[in-house]
Order: sequence, then structure tokens, then C-alpha cells
Amino acid sequence: MKKIKDWNKKQKITGVVVLSVLVLGAGGTALAVHNNNVAQAQEVANQKAQDKKVADAKTKALKAEKEREASAEIVLSEALAKAVKEPSTDNIKAVQTAMKNVKSETVVKQATTSLKAVQTRLELINRAKKAVADYQADAMNDTKKAEAQQALSKLTNASDKATLTVLQSKVTESTKQADNAKAVATANAKAQAKANEQAKASAKQASGSTSNNSTSNGWINSNGSNSSGYSNSGNYAKSGASQSGSSSNTGSFSTKNNNSSTFVGGETNTKKDSQALNQGERDASNQTQAPSWWN
Repeated sequence: MKKIKDWNKKQKITGVVVLSVLVLGAGGTALAVHNNNVAQAQEVANQKAQDKKVADAKTKALKAEKEREASAEIVLSEALAKAVKEPSTDNIKAVQTAMKNVKSETVVKQATTSLKAVQTRLELINRAKKAVADYQADAMNDTKKAEAQQALSKLTNASDKATLTVLQSKVTESTKQADNAKAVATANAKAQAKANEQAKASAKQASGSTSNNSTSNGWINSNGSNSSGYSNSGNYAKSGASQSGSSSNTGSFSTKNNNSSTFVGGETNTKKDSQALNQGERDASNQTQAPSWWN
């Protein structure tokens, strides 16, 4: 019995030792497992935190991108609105620059379509301005006036109404000035034509009067003849010039004393008149100077 008891005692001691080892081993394993679980949990937590951080960064970046896009679209919209209101080379360039900062293809496409319309309007406006300027420089030219009016008729966009009004007023003013100038030119031409007709009439009348006056005095020398019919066949000399006598005339002279003569109208010289005329010639031959009526 003693041996069994002792064995049991030893067995007990061994059992206690084994049990202790087992307990200690189990505790270490449990601790290791625990520590491993804690590490894994920490790693998971860190990963989650990292993932959240990355997600937050992405969200923030996306938000910033959207804000930039929205801002770029606003800038494009404002630039396009200004170009539509006031078509110009600078405004069109501003729209083109703004489109480069917009990522949305849809927005860019819409802006491109609108910009083409603005460019077309600007071309029409520039053509109208040039046509009006050409007409202003030559307002008497009806062809240039027609070209200006045709160019203005193409400015149909409501936004171009102010420009159209300004250009049309310039055409109207030039037309008014041209009409006034044409009226003055027409009046001057009529006055000049009337003056020319009057001058011709006066010249014709003066020519007829001169012709009549040149033949109404009756006495001419051998270089010509007159309507009264009296001719002088020789040159009058201071010392006894001779004259051949008289011929009949159409507006007769009746000659009296001392070489004076009086025109009495359309009848032929009588014998008495011829004698008186011959007496006048003889008296004249004795003079040393020509009678006063000769001059």
C-alpha cells in the first residue's frame, strides 16, 4: 500500500508539474494569440485610417476639380455673353482662351457653336462699316449707297440693333448731304445754261446792231461801200483832193452849203441835189484839209 501511495504521490507531483507546464504553456499561447490579434486589429485600423485618408483626399481633389470646372465654365459663359453682346476680335479671343480651361466636351461644343455665330455677325458688321465708310467718302455715288444699304440689311440679329441704328444714321446723313449738293449743282447748271443763252442772244443782237451802224452814215472811201450809195473813188488829199462825183443811193443825201449833207430818206438824188453835191466837191477840192463830215 505504501508503494502505491508513494507512487500516487510521485504521480501527483508529476501531474502537478505537468499540469503547471501545461497551464504555463497554455497561458503563453493565449498571450501570443492575444498579442497577435491586437496587432492585426491595429493593422486593420491603420489600413482603414489610411483608406479613409486616401478617400478623403480623393473626395477633396474631386471637389476641387469640380469647383475649378465650374469656375472655368462661368468664365467661359461670361466671355461668351460679352462677345454676343459686343462682337469684336478681342472678345472672341477671350472666349477661345476660356474654352481651353473647360474639361466638359459638351460645354465646349455648345460654346464653339455660339462662337461661330458671333464670328459670322462680326464679319457682317465689319462689311457694313466699310460699306458705309466708302459711301460717306463718295456720297454722290449711288452705287456705293446701294452697297451700303445692302450690307446694313444683313444685320438682322437683335443684339446688332444699336450698331445698325448708328450706321443707318450715317447713311441717312450722307444721303441728305448728297441730295443737297445735287440740288445746288442742278440749280447752278440751269443758271449757267440760262446765262449762256442770254450771252448768245446779246452777242447776236450786238452783231446785228454793229452791222447796221457800220452802213448807215453814207460816206466811205474807196476801200468800201455803203447803203446810201455814195462812193469816193480816190483818196482825199489835203491840197485839192479830187472826187469823181456821186452815184444814186438808197437812203439819199441832199447836200447843202460848205460840204454839209443831210440824209432825207429813200428817194434818188434830183438834178438840184446833184448840182449841189458837185458844188460841194469843188469847194472841197480847194480845201487844204478834209471836211469835218469826212472824218
